This record gives sequence, C-alpha cells and structure tokens, in this order.
Amino acid sequence: DRGDESIKKGYTKVAFNPNVPLQQSELTEVQTLLEHHLKRTGDAIFSDGDLISGLDFDIKETPEGDLLVTFQPGLIYLEGLVRNYDGGSVTLSGIGDETINAYVESTIVTNVDDATLLDPTIGAPSESSKGADRVKEVVR
Repeated sequence: DRGDESIKKGYTKVAFNPNVPLQQSELTEVQTLLEHHLKRTGDAIFSDGDLISGLDFDIKETPEGDLLVTFQPGLIYLEGLVRNYDGGSVTLSGIGDETINAYVESTIVTNVDDATLLDPTIGAPSESSKGADRVKEVVR
C-alpha cells in the first residue's frame, strides 16, 4: 500500500490507464486515499470518542459491591469513522476515578473464516476460487 506515501506527495486520486495492468497495491492505495479524506472530513466535525447516537447506559451495583455499566447499541466516532457499537457491559470497582475507553479491534477475515468470500460466479473459470480477504473492525 503506497497510500501514505501518496498522501505525503499530495496525490489525491489514482488515475488508471487503459491497457495497463491493475496492481493490487493501487487498489489498496485507492482505499487509503479515500479513508484519509473521509477522516479529515470527520475530524473537522467530530473528535475521537464522540458519541453520535444511542449508547444509553444503566449503572447497577453488583452483589460484590462493584458497579456494572451496561451500554445500549449506538454509534461512536473512532479512528476517523462513525462506527457501530453493539452494546455491552463493563465492571467498575466504584473506587476513585475510573475511565471507560472504547477502542477498535481489527482482524483479517479469509475465505476459510467466511465461505461467502469465494467467487460465486457459476460456470466461470474462477468459480469458488479464493477472493480478497476482508478487514473487520469492531468497537470494544
């Protein structure tokens, strides 16, 4: 991925040419340029960690005297994107100052993990062949 280098050079688009082979790195470069511009726009509106919608929460004391904070699903701005959070709980000791943080966990999903990433084109030479992997990002 030459995206970061392209950004430093002031490139804003990848201008593909006819009869010139497409490089895999050019496709990832397009994604990086797009993400860069989306993040700059998002950063002009939001700050990292801003709650966009939802994320209501309840606080209950546990039998052990801890505090259980349960979040409802919602949207949060993290790492340049408005991201879904499916909800969840965190336990606090209830002693002193405590902070609840959200972070993005990234994993690579392959066709071994998700068979829908195999080529579904029936009758083509590439039928059932491996496609591109996917990056999955989940707010934790």
